[in-house]
Amino acid sequence: MIPTDDNNQLIIPHPPPQPRSFHQVVIFYAVISIFAPLFLSYKCITDSFFRNTLSSIYSVISYATANPITKGWYFQNKDLLQKLWNLPSAQAYVDQDTGQPHLE
Repeated sequence: MIPTDDNNQLIIPHPPPQPRSFHQVVIFYAVISIFAPLFLSYKCITDSFFRNTLSSIYSVISYATANPITKGWYFQNKDLLQKLWNLPSAQAYVDQDTGQPHLE
């Protein structure tokens, strides 16, 4: 019998985690955590292009976080959305029986 869950989805067990060697632990947790901040500090101090790039990336991310696209007026205008769903190109996504958009 094939193991399935309540939704009849196939149950596949996770493989056991691979054991980590001492060298992997040292490299990932010690070397990287020491040298990555030192490298970034060195680049920020010596390279103005790196500083400008980091500051522009920070400003773009902070602006996008403060003003997400889903808060735009075009996502909330009911008249505009109604016109959009009445276009011929949208009819493929509308259920013919109910007249409502298909839900995924």
